This record gives sequence, structure tokens and C-alpha cells, in this order.
Amino acid sequence: LSITGAVTLGRAFSQSGGDVTLSSAGLLAMTGNPLWSVGVNRTLTLNSSTAANTISGAGTLQLASGVGGAPGALTVSSASEISSTFINQGTVNANAALTISGSGGTGAGNLDTGTYTANPGGIAGVINFSGGVRNFNGATITGGGNVTFGGSTSTLNNTTTYTVTGTTTVSGGTVNFNNTAPINFGGPLVVSAGTLDGSANLSEANAFT
Repeated sequence: LSITGAVTLGRAFSQSGGDVTLSSAGLLAMTGNPLWSVGVNRTLTLNSSTAANTISGAGTLQLASGVGGAPGALTVSSASEISSTFINQGTVNANAALTISGSGGTGAGNLDTGTYTANPGGIAGVINFSGGVRNFNGATITGGGNVTFGGSTSTLNNTTTYTVTGTTTVSGGTVNFNNTAPINFGGPLVVSAGTLDGSANLSEANAFT
């Protein structure tokens, strides 16, 4: 299913029967707090050749965990923004700039436990956690692209791993590294604003500015 233009989602949508692509500047507006669940073995792709895709409004986009199959996946192939609530218990593959300005889930069972992969593409801040409150609990943040904490309150808890080899930037908000294992930044670390905090041991063998 390919969705072009503006679409309003006012009720729950369980993506279990096939893959979905938002293309041609697809604008998805949620109203009435619906849940779009990307199910096992399914992929939602954001791919526009004209303008950024946006997922906005009062609602939740959730990627399912891989119980009974491959985790639900979000593939970002063009500049996109998610300002609705976003819960990643599946897989995010960012091949272009992805801005996440909405909060994550709250309470047990609704935290981010999935994988975020920032793939190198020459775009500063391939994944930008730019707003909201997000708790990573046993999640994975990885890839050769860049990751920016640009205004969110993000906390990496417990067994969450952070193995980004591109540039990690803190330019606003607060990021707390409370991981149980040490964090060894695989690329440059830039702190231009905001707060870098937490209980984990951090090490940077590359440039730190």
C-alpha cells in the first residue's frame, strides 16, 4: 500500500497484512489518539522525492517486537519527522534524516526496547531526538551515521547499548547515560548545548568538543 498526499487517521490501524509506504510528501495526521501498530514481519517506509514526510497529531506509532517473526520495521529513505508518540520495540533504519520530536511510551511494556540504526549518508544528524521524553530500556542505538540529542529528555537505561561510530551531538535538552555497561563513543562527541549526564562510564577516543 502506497499512501500519497495528506491522510487523517482517526481509529486504530493494525498493519499486519502487508507493507505500507508514505510517499510524495505523505502527511499522516492522527486525531482522537489512535494507535498505528506496525506488526511482525511488516515494514512502514517513509520515502518522498518532493518534501518531508510527517507523522503528527494525537496518536501513537508503535513498532512491534519480534515475537513470532521479524520485528516491525520503520525504514526512512527521505527526510521525515515524527511528532506523535513513537514507541520502538522493533527496528528503525534511518537512511536519511529522521527527526523524532514526540515522546516515547510510558510504563512497563511501552518503553523503547528496539533498535535504532543510523546509516551513513552524509546528512548531519541522521537521527535527531529533538523533543519529548524518551526512555530506552534494553534498546540498541547503532550505525555509522550521526545521532543528535537536540532537545529531548532521553535516558538510556539498563542493558541499552550505544555503538554509534558517526558523530554524537548533544545540542539541547538532556541525555542521561545510565547504562550498566560502559559507553565507548566510536566517533566524535560534540556537546554544544544541553546536558550530558548519567551514571555510566563514558570514554571518548576521538574528538571531543
